Amino acid sequence: MAPKPLIHAFLALGASFALLVGPSADAAKPGALDTTFGRAGKVITDFGRIDSIYDIAVQPNGKIVAVGDSYERGTPNDTFALTRYTRTGALDQTFGIGGKVTTDFGRTSSGAFAVAVQPDGRIVAAGGAGGDIALARYDANGSLDPTFGKGGMVLTDLPSSREAALALLLQPDGKLVVSGSIFQRGSYGDFLIARYTASGALDQSFGNGGTVSTDIQPDFLDLGYGVALAPRGKIVVAGWGLPEGASGPGVIDLARYNPDGSLDTSFGGDGTVVSRPDEDSGAHSVVVQPDGKLVVAGFIGLSGLAIVRYTASGVLDLVTTVGPGPGYATDLVRQPDGKLVAAGVRGVSDTDSNFVIARFKRSGFPDRSFHGGHTTTDMGGSDIAQAVALQADGRIVVGGSTGQLKDGITQSGDFALARYIAAPKCRVPNVIGKTLRAAKAKIARSSCRLGRVGHRASARVPRGHIVSQRPAPRTTLPYRGKVNPVVSLGRG
Repeated sequence: MAPKPLIHAFLALGASFALLVGPSADAAKPGALDTTFGRAGKVITDFGRIDSIYDIAVQPNGKIVAVGDSYERGTPNDTFALTRYTRTGALDQTFGIGGKVTTDFGRTSSGAFAVAVQPDGRIVAAGGAGGDIALARYDANGSLDPTFGKGGMVLTDLPSSREAALALLLQPDGKLVVSGSIFQRGSYGDFLIARYTASGALDQSFGNGGTVSTDIQPDFLDLGYGVALAPRGKIVVAGWGLPEGASGPGVIDLARYNPDGSLDTSFGGDGTVVSRPDEDSGAHSVVVQPDGKLVVAGFIGLSGLAIVRYTASGVLDLVTTVGPGPGYATDLVRQPDGKLVAAGVRGVSDTDSNFVIARFKRSGFPDRSFHGGHTTTDMGGSDIAQAVALQADGRIVVGGSTGQLKDGITQSGDFALARYIAAPKCRVPNVIGKTLRAAKAKIARSSCRLGRVGHRASARVPRGHIVSQRPAPRTTLPYRGKVNPVVSLGRG
């Protein structure tokens, strides 16, 4: 079933496109592959079939969970597929069988398109199976959680329709929100959002018995690819709208919902926004900033990977592209410092493509300190990056697939992961003699962070200024390593 591969048709590359792979990033600099991960920064995992990662998540202990599907070409034999990796990129032998798990819902055409890790370590995967929304929850060892749904699995079959979950959100209260699309008899396909309790039951306090469908534009196919939590418990869904029966030109679809599932009419006037920054546009992921602004990642014409920002009320605010194309962004995350990281696809030829990753400053413009703004990675085949996640140490993990195409048909495919350096190491600055405020700023500029602040009397250093520090200046620490200053209390 796998609706997400619909976006791959966008590439329509053609052999006339020049090779678009940029030079390799310098080792140990932002944007470079992290050579301590896998083999020179890359990991490939084969389930023995045609396999694709659609989403990834990083656990608090640094382990990486990837979900997707595994299927046999020419057959309806398609299952949820999950892997877990150690921090170094090795398959985690404590998870499933040799680090791998497959889940068969007993339906044709199933796949997991989204994943979330709960605070208790359990893992939730969401997607579709046989035209129904499918969810599964796993214990930390990869076994199905019997307290969730029926034997760890949930299937939601809405009357007279086909549906699938394409994105997943874990609310602070433990409830699960999925977004996707619903194809009702006689309709072209609408946004679908559903909310579940922690046990896997539809939340009856949300929408119509737990689900809400929204016709963004009549006679358009509306695909809800991204979901995010907004201030005051509101929910934002972003996606791609396509005229029925056509591959384009597309539009960016946005909708914002109140906590009860009703449309928030303070957004776009009726709760929805249809946006066309270019003749052909689309969104595959969304992030809500602390100020309420929305940033979506996708594509704008043939300009390549793009992000588009909207005000909290839904007004177009900024468009930034990383070209030249063809290409598109599939996922977007926000770093703790406010910078945005997008992952996606860069086309090379009609049978070849590469991972692309770009970073944007808080202003929304490309971050040139990150390998000039973006970098590409050849994973060995026709490569499609589908997801991006951040580790606690700031490193960036991208997941997708690598395979071979022939006549536009996938012949083979494997899970593919790459990890990148996000920031330089902390080189401890000399802050002795500075005020605590000035010292804190200098520490931050050096990719370090303020640690424990001590105080002691000093006859030679004025009160409120730094009298000593640990570690010593010019010491090299990991990114955001702690610098511990001691502030003078003046004469004792």
